[in-house]
Amino acid sequence: MPLDSLRHWFEDADTKRRADLLALTLEVRPDHLPLMHAAVLECKLAGQNPVHKAEA
Repeated sequence: MPLDSLRHWFEDADTKRRADLLALTLEVRPDHLPLMHAAVLECKLAGQNPVHKAEA
């Protein structure tokens, strides 16, 4: 999920900085208890810019 489209989730955050993407998967285990996996992804396309690298 692109987190830029979910800005209302972060209205009360202390900072305006946030990751770019949130990947969620749901696993249903044999005991029928759900297990959620989450991965937070930050993307920087300016690989040669040291400022962008430091922020990442």
